[in-house]
Amino acid sequence: MKKYLYVLLIILTMIFLFSCVSSPPPPQPQSTPQPADTNGSSEVKPGFPPEMQFAGAGQDLSLLTSMQMARADAIKKGVVEIIGAAKERSNSEKLESIIYSAQQQKAFAAIQGKATRKTKNEAGEYIYEANFMVNLAAIESTLKAHGIIGNGPAPKNDVVVKIDDEEGSASIDEGDLEIYDELTTGERKFIKRYIDGMTFLVYFSEEAAGNDPLVVKTAISAANDYLISHKKNAIDLAQVERIKEEQLLVYEEATGESLSLIQVIAQSLNADVYIEIDAQSRAVSKLSGEHLGTASVQAKAFEASTGELVGAANYNLDESRAQFSFDSQEDARRRAVTYVTYDKIMGYIFEQISNNMVEKISTRGIKYDVTIQNPPGDRVMTKYLKKLKSDVRALELLSQSSEELKYEIFIIGDLDSLKEIFYDSTTGIPELEYLEAIMARGKSVTFNSGL
Repeated sequence: MKKYLYVLLIILTMIFLFSCVSSPPPPQPQSTPQPADTNGSSEVKPGFPPEMQFAGAGQDLSLLTSMQMARADAIKKGVVEIIGAAKERSNSEKLESIIYSAQQQKAFAAIQGKATRKTKNEAGEYIYEANFMVNLAAIESTLKAHGIIGNGPAPKNDVVVKIDDEEGSASIDEGDLEIYDELTTGERKFIKRYIDGMTFLVYFSEEAAGNDPLVVKTAISAANDYLISHKKNAIDLAQVERIKEEQLLVYEEATGESLSLIQVIAQSLNADVYIEIDAQSRAVSKLSGEHLGTASVQAKAFEASTGELVGAANYNLDESRAQFSFDSQEDARRRAVTYVTYDKIMGYIFEQISNNMVEKISTRGIKYDVTIQNPPGDRVMTKYLKKLKSDVRALELLSQSSEELKYEIFIIGDLDSLKEIFYDSTTGIPELEYLEAIMARGKSVTFNSGL
């Protein structure tokens, strides 16, 4: 009997022990997430939404630049929201390249409504303030991709340029460019068509005339290839060379010439923008048989009618990213120059050109050179020009004589629009009822009064 009791006691003990082991542990109190340290010691602030609205402010002599500064200011606040102020400061140089720059920032923020402030100070600077919806999710992804947070890939120094519309032409963001507020619908459409239809002339910089012709012509060819592939009008280099021979003698004989030779050529070929390129390249050969080419390319873009700078870019391709060839050092140099010009320079400078030309045309108009032959007396012309000024953006007298008058006139419109304005303004002035355009080319027109 005792034996059975002993066995039963062992069985009961085992059942008790088994039930203790298999039962779940008592619930433990969960830790509460702590907010990120604002001094930047924490990697990422938790719990931020995909998007947040921030106010941004900018100040510059250019309205477009002040708007870009305001957007960058709002984006910066979004970055601080994610990683903290100290970490933002320690990565400011890298952030400027990958997020804050004018070429990148539209991917991270969109303007909300109209500007909250848009004024000019006594120094002539625009002060621009607005609210922006900042895409924090996109910012976080970019920060990870460039190793600022997380374990993303190593950052690159490439400039990434986004072309807005599907054909590669720079579109006009009317919600962003409040310059358009004072324009008519017809003027807005004209500016868009004008920007998309601009003709470009690419040539070497006059300061670079002594450089290797192979390098410079390779850069020009690559620049033209970029323009053509993005459905832009580009003037062929051979045509430029022919016109240069024709214009050179006239240019050298002119006294007090204020235009550069390339600007004279651009105007004679009806180019809207001319781009001057300067390029250098070198190559080294390896024992393995391959040749490595490096290059440095600089480009400046100018409005052909005024000679004003509308874009500038430069890029240095170092040995760590050299282009290689198994054929020759010359081929390696050619590859390096082509790569830098096509992939690094042209997209960046083209966006600058588009933005700056939009701003210039929107605020001032397009410049036309106008000549009136055999004008009536000064009293009549003064009355006529008073009527004319109400229909143009600006009008400046260049020279006056009894034989002819020369003007610079700015309008938002094409040459036909300019002629229409001139004809309409003659109403009520009998001395000019026979005014006719006798020659028109590019951005120049000559009228004869018929007297």
